[in-house]
Amino acid sequence: MIEHHIQQEIIDKLSRAASLRFSQLKPKSLEANLFIYHLKQLIKLGYIEKCDEGYRLAPAGLTYVDSLTLTNRKPRKQPKLIAIFALQNSRGEWLLARRKLQPYIGQLMIPSGKQHFGESPEEHIKREINEQIGQEIKLQRCGFADIRIRKNNQLVSHISAHIYRGDYEGELPVETAKFSYERVAKPNVDFLTGTKEILNLLQKGQENFWTSLDLSAD
Repeated sequence: MIEHHIQQEIIDKLSRAASLRFSQLKPKSLEANLFIYHLKQLIKLGYIEKCDEGYRLAPAGLTYVDSLTLTNRKPRKQPKLIAIFALQNSRGEWLLARRKLQPYIGQLMIPSGKQHFGESPEEHIKREINEQIGQEIKLQRCGFADIRIRKNNQLVSHISAHIYRGDYEGELPVETAKFSYERVAKPNVDFLTGTKEILNLLQKGQENFWTSLDLSAD
């Protein structure tokens, strides 16, 4: 995030033009040496590049301004895009992972992972399975879920998830998290909010579903 107000102003001006000359970028009231210093900092960081017409946003700068709101030009919070992969054994139990970090530390969830910038959905789920399970598993894409979790009426998490399911009879993975096999109806299980709702949809055999969940973690 760019925090200095001079650098923010430079980026903001260039976000509204294909390119600008030095005289168009520099505020008249600002000392030239100070302006040049901040301009060079943005070039060094890869946000701005020189061109025949003066200066323009470099690819990193284009990526940065694409994340800003139109109103206050500040980075905006966005839903996390993840892949959820629900794996079930022949006994009808689901492979779940216990969270190691906040929020929701210690709760059981369906294994999942965030999509990396520039990664296709196919590349994403293949990487997650390899990193967390360590072997190839045949998966079927079942649906998509938009999940919002609130605590004390305050929004804590907003997740958009591609949901996959598959069969798995292997040993419990040991490298990335504490895994266990669980049944949805098992009493006294500390499920992460939204986990039972997703598993219930999968157990009903629904395919290509889209669901929106606004849930309380209280």
